[in-house]
Amino acid sequence: LIYNGTLTDLTTAYVGQATDANSVAWKSDGSVLLTGMGLSGGTAPVRLYNFNATATTLSLNSTITFEAAVADIRWNSNNTQYGIAAGTRLYIG
Repeated sequence: LIYNGTLTDLTTAYVGQATDANSVAWKSDGSVLLTGMGLSGGTAPVRLYNFNATATTLSLNSTITFEAAVADIRWNSNNTQYGIAAGTRLYIG
């Protein structure tokens, strides 16, 4: 939460990631979070979480793994259904 120019931590969450996130992207309506991870055990996951604003919970919806660290992750320009992840390879899905 940002109020009067100050960032306040409302809550924290542990989502079972084995490595730090290299990139995160919220869908513009705030309902979905994409995370792109570094390598762990030879793979790097891209995870899609659904966010429930009322309960303030994240629920894992799906995971895709890469054989290279995910450098960047974003929603497509019209922000509807497709996310883009890039590392040494590009995935659109």
